[in-house]
Amino acid sequence: MRKHFKCAGDLFIIVCFFVVLCLPLSIQLGRSVLGNDFVLFNTLKGNFDTYEKVDFSMKSYLEGQYQEKFELWWKNNLGGREVIIPLYNQFRYSLFNQGLDTQVITASKSIHRVDDVYAALQLSDNTDFSLDSNKNQMKAYIENAKKISDSLEALGKHLIFYVTPSKSNQERDEIPLRYQLKKHDGTVNGRDLLINLLQENNIDHIDSMDALRNVNEFPIFYKTGVHWSYAAEQRMGNVLLDKIQTIVGIPLGQIKLKELKTQETPVWRDADTYNLLNLIWGVTDDQYYYYETEVEENNGEPVSILMQGGSFCEGFLSDIIRANVLNGGDAYFLSYGDRILKNYNYGAYDEIIPVEGDFERIDIDSLIEKINIIIIEVNEGSGICRYSDGFVDYLAHYFTEKN
Repeated sequence: MRKHFKCAGDLFIIVCFFVVLCLPLSIQLGRSVLGNDFVLFNTLKGNFDTYEKVDFSMKSYLEGQYQEKFELWWKNNLGGREVIIPLYNQFRYSLFNQGLDTQVITASKSIHRVDDVYAALQLSDNTDFSLDSNKNQMKAYIENAKKISDSLEALGKHLIFYVTPSKSNQERDEIPLRYQLKKHDGTVNGRDLLINLLQENNIDHIDSMDALRNVNEFPIFYKTGVHWSYAAEQRMGNVLLDKIQTIVGIPLGQIKLKELKTQETPVWRDADTYNLLNLIWGVTDDQYYYYETEVEENNGEPVSILMQGGSFCEGFLSDIIRANVLNGGDAYFLSYGDRILKNYNYGAYDEIIPVEGDFERIDIDSLIEKINIIIIEVNEGSGICRYSDGFVDYLAHYFTEKN
């Protein structure tokens, strides 16, 4: 009996081996005959490099260029990737709580970013603000922000710091023990230092997690994403819009939040990091929340803004442009230090200004003249260590030279 079981086991392993071996070639053959629409599962999600199929020539072959380019094309177009990658990721996710290299999967299958986990627990030198070097750098950063605020006030314009939440900061108890054990006593979280310095220097700011602390109608974060839930983004968008209206002293249009609704499919980016895993099954959130909205436009004086930051800006900017609540004013979005997008609206925009880290490429005189307010978005996780990608330092230098 034992011998029969061993033979059956050996046969099963051999069959599995040949299935795995032949599957890519079979799918590649199917694509050759039926075209690229021949797939077994859905197209993989995420950003991928694309490579053109290279034409053979003796010259490129002898120089080694043909082999290199063919290997890249073959590796990224081999049939079966849409099957093998989800199966491999499912195995790691389901059995070992492992995701992509940039992800941390908790015991409850909640996804975190590695960088945000390190920032939340201060596990690296640049995330521990008890160190004098980091403390002094943060103080210099806020001193420059104060210079900008004072200079803008002298022009009748304004500055707001918009501090957005980190999932790992707010759900530290969820972080796996292997990271918790690395934390040392006496470290200082960058978020705490940032908020204290903004308060001490009387710089207008919004602390998102403080504003959302008592919210219990919906999750602030889902297990399937690292961005805040769309309902939280809508709620905080109204807080920021009210702050802008109060500071500039000009009535704006309103996005009224009506009934809180749910749906089974994710809204906006509610499952962004989960989707990157390309799993076959395993969604851990049953419902996703959003507010139905009603827009009240205002025909008052236009208000224009410049908002610098990252992905946490995108939902707010898209909603206010789509609803036209700036009374016909414009919204300029400086995405990190890469480019300025005029009137960003869920991936669409009116104009793009390349920056690529060189802020001298911006016609800053013209931009300052056009806008009423500058909003600096800082994510309280690993985003704190970016120091606004040098934009705050650049503006402080600009106003120092100007004055």
